[in-house]
Parts: sequence; C-alpha cells; structure tokens
Amino acid sequence: MAEAGRNLFTLFTINVVMAICWYMSSPFIPLFIRSLGASVFLASLVLFTSGVASTMAMILSGFLSDRYGEKKLIIFSALIWGLASILYRFSTTWEEAIPAAIIASLSLSLFLPARMSFIVLNAKPSSVATAYGFMNIAWPVGGILGPVIGGFIIKSYGWNYFFYFWTVLALAGALLSLFLREAKDREPTDIRSMV
Repeated sequence: MAEAGRNLFTLFTINVVMAICWYMSSPFIPLFIRSLGASVFLASLVLFTSGVASTMAMILSGFLSDRYGEKKLIIFSALIWGLASILYRFSTTWEEAIPAAIIASLSLSLFLPARMSFIVLNAKPSSVATAYGFMNIAWPVGGILGPVIGGFIIKSYGWNYFFYFWTVLALAGALLSLFLREAKDREPTDIRSMV
C-alpha cells in the first residue's frame, strides 16, 4: 500500500501542475485571442469550438484509459498541453489559435477521466472519497496560483514568456507522470454492460 500512497501523492503533484496550467491560461487566452484581432463574438466561437472538442473527448478518454492505461494517458495529456502552448505562441491570427484551443481542451478532457480512474485503482476501497477530496484540493490551489502567475508573467514579460512558462509546466507534468505506477490488477471494461 506504500506504493499506492506514493502514486497518489505523485498524482496530486501532477494535478497541482495541471491545475496551475489551466487556471493560468483560462482567464488570459480569451484576451490573447482578442489581441490577435478577434471580436468578442469570434473569440467566444474559438472557445465554443474547444468546448465541443472537449465534450467529445471525455467519452474517448475513458475508453483510452481502459485500453492503454491511465499513466500513458496522463503523460500524453501533459505533452499535448505543452503542444497547445507552443501552437498559441506561434499563432499570428485568431484563426491560427483555433487548433491550440482545441488541443488545450482535449488535454484536460483526456487528463481528468484518467486521473479519476487512477485514484480508484490506487486508493483503498474504504477511502476512495477521501482520496478524491484530497486530490481535488489541487484545483482551488491552481485557481489561487494560476491567475496570479499568468497575470504577472504577461504583465512583466509579455505573451511569449507566458507561453514558454506554460510549456515548461506541462513538460514538468509529463516528467512527473513517468513516476506513476500502473495498477497491476485491472479488469477489462465491457461498455455494453454499462448501457
């Protein structure tokens, strides 16, 4: 069980990193898209598109998690989170920011279900709710730190450094994910039995 505790602590740390990334970017990306020449309505369409992609990816995420394992999906989500930042960095028009917005949303949509499954597979059955509660502390922490960090970087150093920092955080999340250990006893999921 000591390994499960280490696994959950590592996941908590990754969770904090992802939460900081999310809350660092979510308040400022609409401003960035506006700075690329989009009207308020067009900026909202970019975010709408990313929301649609995110919704569709949630279902796919559970399937991919069951098929390939949570660790691989968590690593992949952190890597594409960094890719989204790089795509934003090189966007010169609001249209070019659309793929970045979609990939950023996909990243979170892949991460969240894999994270939830990882908790269930590593927590004692009697303390799953406690593990979820502890794990979810990461999101308010990210909500406290992320906007302050993002705002400070943008104000002091500009958009480029904001995106560089975002990429570094995402890579840190991917690196930390390498230390996760997959649960050994997994039962295959039959989606038909859930319907």
